[in-house]
Amino acid sequence: MPTSRAGTSSRSDRGAAGFTLLELTVTLLIVSLVLAFTLPRLGNLAYDGDLRGSVRTLRALLLAARSRCASDRVPRRVVCDLAAGRVRVERQVRTGDDAGGMVTYEPDPSVLLRTYRLPRGVRFLDVVTASGEKITEGEAAFAVSPSGVVAGRFLHLDKDGRRFTLRIEPLTGGVSLEEGYKEEYYAASPE
Repeated sequence: MPTSRAGTSSRSDRGAAGFTLLELTVTLLIVSLVLAFTLPRLGNLAYDGDLRGSVRTLRALLLAARSRCASDRVPRRVVCDLAAGRVRVERQVRTGDDAGGMVTYEPDPSVLLRTYRLPRGVRFLDVVTASGEKITEGEAAFAVSPSGVVAGRFLHLDKDGRRFTLRIEPLTGGVSLEEGYKEEYYAASPE
């Protein structure tokens, strides 16, 4: 039996250093099967990633607007430009005396409240205001009061033919996403 010194190998050890064609084929087959089952799911995650990112950004804009209202006691509004697919926050400005002064809005100077553009492929269908009015073109605004109440109900979005509903909670400013076009939300009845 041949002996080997440290750092050298004997002739019988050299044959075990590589893979056989059969081992490589089986490994590639297993990897292909795993990818075949997981790639469609990963594709759906990427497909909805833009939409979920939009929801997170809209939620952050509403929460930031509520926070700014509470801190400086100046009402704001979140404006959705339906045609351009943009969302911005504006703050209320009063000119003249408080009783008879004119109320206008200007872009909020806060860095947190900059204009946001929907990702490509995502577009507004309509906005349902707190009064139930459905706005399908132009601009729609959700008023945010210094007490933190957001006056708005739904934003309807479309992503490549799929419809989604963003529901706005007036008291918390929370935003939730549901697949499909929902016009009313009914709370579960107590049992």
